Amino acid sequence: MMMKYTLLILFMLFQWSDAQETISIHQIEKVKYSFLPKHKSFFDANGKGIIPLAANKVNSPSKVVFGYLPYWEYQTAPVYLQYDLLSHIAAFDFPVATDGTVSYPSYWPWTDVINDAHANGVKMIMCVTNFETDEIHTILTTTATKNNFYANVKSIIESYNLQGVNIDFENIST
Repeated sequence: MMMKYTLLILFMLFQWSDAQETISIHQIEKVKYSFLPKHKSFFDANGKGIIPLAANKVNSPSKVVFGYLPYWEYQTAPVYLQYDLLSHIAAFDFPVATDGTVSYPSYWPWTDVINDAHANGVKMIMCVTNFETDEIHTILTTTATKNNFYANVKSIIESYNLQGVNIDFENIST
C-alpha cells in the first residue's frame, strides 16, 4: 500500500570510535534539560485539529532547510520561527526504548506549531532519538523490537499528520 506521505528516514550522526564515544550537541543538550518535568499538551492528545500540509508555498527556500525545535524551547520559540526560511521542522525529541516504544516530547502534540508550519508549507518531522550503544543494537537487531518501533513511528506520523521521521541514533557499535 502506498503511503500518502513521504517517510524520510535520515540516519544521522553515526559515530564510530574505537577509543572513546563522542558526545554530540543533541545529546549534551538533551542531558542538560532532562531535569525538566513532562507537561501535557494544550491541545487534543489524539491530534484532532491538525491541518494538512499546504500544497503550495509562497517564498519557499530554494534548498532543503532543516530546523530543530527541542521540547524545552517549545513554549518560547514558536514566535521566532521564520517559516519562509524553513522547509522542515524536526520536533526534538521522541525517545525510543529497547522494546520499540516511542515516547512523546513534553507538551505533545504541538498542534499550534504543526498548523503554522503546515499553513506555510513547512513539513513537520519527528526526531526519534537514542544515544545508548547497547539499546540501539537491540532496537536494530531484534525483529520484534524493530517491528514495534516501525509501527509506533508510523502511527505517530499518521496520527499527527507529520511528513516523516529523522532518526538520531548516536554511538552505534561497529
